[in-house]
Amino acid sequence: MRCLLAPRLRRGKTTYVTTIGLLAYGSLCWEPDAALEAALRLDSAITGVRTPFPVEFARTSSTRGGCPTLIPVTQGGAHVEAVLLPFRDGVSVAEAKTLIWRREA
Repeated sequence: MRCLLAPRLRRGKTTYVTTIGLLAYGSLCWEPDAALEAALRLDSAITGVRTPFPVEFARTSSTRGGCPTLIPVTQGGAHVEAVLLPFRDGVSVAEAKTLIWRREA
């Protein structure tokens, strides 16, 4: 979970606001659950990014019909396509972590 500083212009001044973003890859990109989807600003998604860390197939998912589960690794693996999804204003880091944990559990 990262907090991003996003510029916002107001009357000729640039101020910076903290925006919480989710680096999503794998099934999280196309299959967030309803609660997580409601907390995200999907219309502001940043596409065409790659994971800054390599990932590899770890196991099949028992809750997603046997789909592969990707995990970050320190050796081997590959950088994969990802999407940066900003959370809506007012969503705290703690709330965002809980939503992601519930989706992944």
